[in-house]
Amino acid sequence: MPIHHLHLATWDFRTWALVGEAPFLILVAVLYWSGRRCGWPWRSSALATGAFVAGLSLGTAFLPSVLGAAAGGIALWFLAQRVLGLRRPPIAALALGLAGLIAIGRWGCLLNGCCFGTLTDLPWAVHYDSTSSAYFLHQALGLLPPNATHALGVHPYPLYESAGLFLWLPIGLLLAQHLRSQWALLAFTAGFDLALRGFIDGKRAMINVWWSLLGQWHGLNLFQWVLLGCASSALLLGLLLERRARAAVLGSMQAAANSPGEPNPLTPWLAYLGLCLVGWLSNSAQTVFLHRALLVALALCVPALAFPRCFTLSLRVRTWAGYGFATLLLLALGLRLETGAYAEAGGVKDSAQATLGMRTSQPKRGWLYDVDHRRGVIVRVGNQDTPPGTIGQREDLLGLPHSPAANQPPVSPAARVSRGRTWVGGGIAGGAAKYSDSTTRTVPNTSTSSDSSCSGSNTIYTTTTSRDRKAIGGWAEVEREIPALEDSVFWLGGRAGVVGETERTTVTSDDPLNTSSSQDGSRQSYYAQTWAEYEHPNFAVGLGLVGGYAPNKGAAFSPGFHLRAGFTRFGLDVGYLDRMSFLGYQSGHFGASFAVPRGQKIGHPDDVLVRIFVGAYTFPGARLDLFNVSPGAGVEIFFTPRLAIGLDGAASSSAGSFGGLHLRTAIGD
Repeated sequence: MPIHHLHLATWDFRTWALVGEAPFLILVAVLYWSGRRCGWPWRSSALATGAFVAGLSLGTAFLPSVLGAAAGGIALWFLAQRVLGLRRPPIAALALGLAGLIAIGRWGCLLNGCCFGTLTDLPWAVHYDSTSSAYFLHQALGLLPPNATHALGVHPYPLYESAGLFLWLPIGLLLAQHLRSQWALLAFTAGFDLALRGFIDGKRAMINVWWSLLGQWHGLNLFQWVLLGCASSALLLGLLLERRARAAVLGSMQAAANSPGEPNPLTPWLAYLGLCLVGWLSNSAQTVFLHRALLVALALCVPALAFPRCFTLSLRVRTWAGYGFATLLLLALGLRLETGAYAEAGGVKDSAQATLGMRTSQPKRGWLYDVDHRRGVIVRVGNQDTPPGTIGQREDLLGLPHSPAANQPPVSPAARVSRGRTWVGGGIAGGAAKYSDSTTRTVPNTSTSSDSSCSGSNTIYTTTTSRDRKAIGGWAEVEREIPALEDSVFWLGGRAGVVGETERTTVTSDDPLNTSSSQDGSRQSYYAQTWAEYEHPNFAVGLGLVGGYAPNKGAAFSPGFHLRAGFTRFGLDVGYLDRMSFLGYQSGHFGASFAVPRGQKIGHPDDVLVRIFVGAYTFPGARLDLFNVSPGAGVEIFFTPRLAIGLDGAASSSAGSFGGLHLRTAIGD
């Protein structure tokens, strides 16, 4: 090995075509026909399938991994459904199809010599030949004699994930028959694969996500901890989705089963233009196959497009003009993608210029790898489009020597100062909230008198439940700031706290079956929270997880998230149970975030002097299903890059008022 081609009879097949590209095309066809079986119009099903293909490239642009591709494809597939107004998505086909595709595709990784594992002398160790990336690594590390013809034995890393997913498939098929929620099946499948990758990723010696080598803790790297955290969130989310599905009433399930009609004529065009834009922007460092798969998917969408009726053209002219314009967009995108697909190949340090795992006769991608002698791996630090200063920053963070082209001063002064800091802090929060909900009962009027026949046929009784809740609590936290690029950082952390609550529940009713009452109660809740977040001056993306316990309510788990997107000084900000939840257990926020720079500009998160939030908060401890929110604002002042004090508060005449105060400080380097 590596085995790039197989000779079967008189034909010569690329192994990637057999175990990678062909199964992928089968999955795309399955998604299209599954959508049709769910009642989707053929135009909408074609565009949604094209969105899935486009999402693969978009996902790998952010996370160069099969996980990034899968996440991008799923996200764009669901987004296209929302745009096109589609219901009842074939989630089971997506979940099990993706698991099967990855399980088969990993054999392509094994045969082609990419994603190989670390050294091992186990009986099932794989020995690659002198043309492989593993041979190059072992030679660069000085582990091979000059006349060696094969690399040393390595873990068959791709087979570990393949075997795990093949074991999951029958379990997934069984769950698909018994679960009420297909969304839960997708969450369980994602959680299983993420957990599997989280445990086996340390056996990998060809690293495509460079920052995964940062933050070693208890034998696991940063990427593994992030994967395990996401797996826990996915599994808990699956449990919550299945619980909600089992509690759903039959009427709501029947209402959701309605088939969608044909979309507005403008909607397919919006989806198609969006897919073309995604393909245009995610061109950098993508595989040729994904580019061409997107072009084929968009070509199949062309018959679904025609100019809308708002254009004063006859039906025939509108139809062919729409096809022609869509084809021109496709040709422009294809020209850009095919031009980028044959970009100049990058180099590999510690050896002659070469592209790992690829032959010079094939289209090349300019991926740049460094040999990490300390860890015994090769790590991708960028591609031909990555600025030399950025590559130098990554090499510096990994403790690697700079290449001559990357030997430039860091872009951000903050990145020079910090190689990782630990923050500790705490806070208090409290307030009061009011919310209520009503139920009605309709009793048919069975009277036959002439007087009652004019007064209406039904009697409606109303029962209103009002809750007045007060709470106060405190928490302590610790988190690790890990520099990523020259302008961004990772946050890994957690907090623990306690909340004391009192609640008065008042029931008023004119229903003879219910009686009015008033009841007082109190309880204490304890909670632990963890999060992982990537922060850039222009955006932040994070996941969180909270586990809470109350003596009279038992334990409960909830996943959380944080998303901020916009510009360096302004962005939209939304989160729930995340690292920005400074108001205690079950607090969330949505609104706008403003940043004031410490100097002339914000080139790094540490350059922020003041961050202001304006929007709305959820009351800590309130029931999320009642959407109890109050308008509010928050401010956090960084008196120094190592000390921050914040104040948050909200008030509403109908919902209540609450606030909190917190302090954070950095310790160590």
